[in-house]
Amino acid sequence: MITGGSGFIGSALVSTLLSRVDIEQLIIVDILERPLDLHDEKVRWVKTSFIDIPNNEKLLEEFKSCRIDVLFHLATTMFPKRSSDNPTQDLLENGAYSVAFCRSMYNIGVKKIVYASSGGLIYGDNLEKNILDENSLTNPKISYGIVKKINEDYLRLLSEHYNSKFISMRISNPYGINQNKVGTQGVIPIFVNLILNSEEINLSESEFSCRDYIYIDDLVSALEKAIDYNGKFSIFNICSGISYTLSQLIEEIERKTGRKAKVNKADSSVESFVKLTNEKARIELNWTPRVSLPNGISLLVNNFKNGN
Repeated sequence: MITGGSGFIGSALVSTLLSRVDIEQLIIVDILERPLDLHDEKVRWVKTSFIDIPNNEKLLEEFKSCRIDVLFHLATTMFPKRSSDNPTQDLLENGAYSVAFCRSMYNIGVKKIVYASSGGLIYGDNLEKNILDENSLTNPKISYGIVKKINEDYLRLLSEHYNSKFISMRISNPYGINQNKVGTQGVIPIFVNLILNSEEINLSESEFSCRDYIYIDDLVSALEKAIDYNGKFSIFNICSGISYTLSQLIEEIERKTGRKAKVNKADSSVESFVKLTNEKARIELNWTPRVSLPNGISLLVNNFKNGN
């Protein structure tokens, strides 16, 4: 089962899982209609929100009869920047309701929940500029990251109570083909689109803020590895392991597009420094990210130039 199956990460994961011969059925929960081009007989598309499932006894009985092995809980009701403007709503919908949903899934026999957490926000600003592993201090500065941390703790509690498994994937900043290139979520495709169209980039933080970026194919590969993982660890940084400042990111896009960016720098001098290590995921999940940032940007640029 996948929640948020029509989203950027969810749709990429769906495509990959449908190619696996060992998967008999893929239940997708999403508030949007089933895509017209998704014809695979393995797919059961359930148009609803995860929020409503715990109170839908008929649907829970149907899910129970499916004997779901793994649930990928990817859905969220708001993006990071909006979360701190609506912390009560974020805590209720993505915290309490998310926990209730996961509890209902464990209660009907789901064996493992793989949760999409945030490696980019759960650790906070990291002003000491340490390399962050899964045991590093978590100090999220916005509601989105705080709720992710709360959910990790509750999932641990629930998994112990139901004698089941949970895995939290602390994902850095995913990017890639089919990601939205307008708006505020997904800085790389947004920057590529602005530079290709000779439009201005308005930075909202210091150009020296440092982040890790993970290409969508590498992220999906890590999520897929979680299906068969039965080791003792439950939290993994899913990242490239190489961080770039916003200034370095823009310079790389300039090289790949052959165009000069028009950048309006932020008034703020506050920097965040997210430098993650993926050593545990490499060892435990037998996973290695393969697409470097320069290569990933090249793929995006070529895709955009081809009219996508």
